[in-house]
Amino acid sequence: MGFIDAIKLWRHFRWSNDETKYSTCRLILNKICSIFNYMGMRVYENRMIKTPPSGKYVLLTLHKQPEASIDLLDYWNSNQYLLIRCLSLSLPLDFKLVVKEHSNALGDRGYGFFKSVLKYDNVILAHYSSSIRDFLMSADVVVSVSGTACLESALLGKRAICTSDIFFKDMLSLSNCSIKDIAFLAKDGFRNLLRKNENFIEAEYVRIFMKSHEGKVSDIITDPTVMSDVNLKAVAKALISVMEHINKFRAQDLSRQIVA
Repeated sequence: MGFIDAIKLWRHFRWSNDETKYSTCRLILNKICSIFNYMGMRVYENRMIKTPPSGKYVLLTLHKQPEASIDLLDYWNSNQYLLIRCLSLSLPLDFKLVVKEHSNALGDRGYGFFKSVLKYDNVILAHYSSSIRDFLMSADVVVSVSGTACLESALLGKRAICTSDIFFKDMLSLSNCSIKDIAFLAKDGFRNLLRKNENFIEAEYVRIFMKSHEGKVSDIITDPTVMSDVNLKAVAKALISVMEHINKFRAQDLSRQIVA
């Protein structure tokens, strides 16, 4: 190995030629922290439920963070602990708040986070391996920042809230709102929060489906098939189609400005 090759190898490990990437040391430290966080979360595993509780409850699904849909699209509501706190303090006495961790976020939040969450008497942790569908089916209301659990809830005819201006917002009972707005509605058990009409939801779902593309965008750990040739080609085709649509829209807008 020559001197130049040694420099390239060093840059590869440090990634000093790309400031947008973590160094190898940072990645190793992140992995160590993730392991300790996971172990800290497991301390509370005996307090997690695998089946929905009896009685009234609100389901709050957590996001993996950092993530674009929460930290960019809805950064003013990106403090998920604050969302838990406000809901817990606002709900009537006969309501519980069930909090479910995202399967992709295991290890992101540790002992301290769950200790803070469980200090509220009406908060229950759903086990991270439990079926989200079971909790969605019996929840009175489903809340998240921008999670597709709310989309699924709307399709099931449930009341759902996303704080962000998400693409399926028209199917939800409430969207593009603040944590304070949700806390205000929670005071009377979301009595004034209405479900959307079933026919409207069906029509909206068809509209979204017709504008969708094939391919899955996820992480390789929970779904290794995203790296298959078939899926990569489908995602690439979808991205090209979206970019062509954006460029076409910009060209039309520019033409209107010139004419004006």
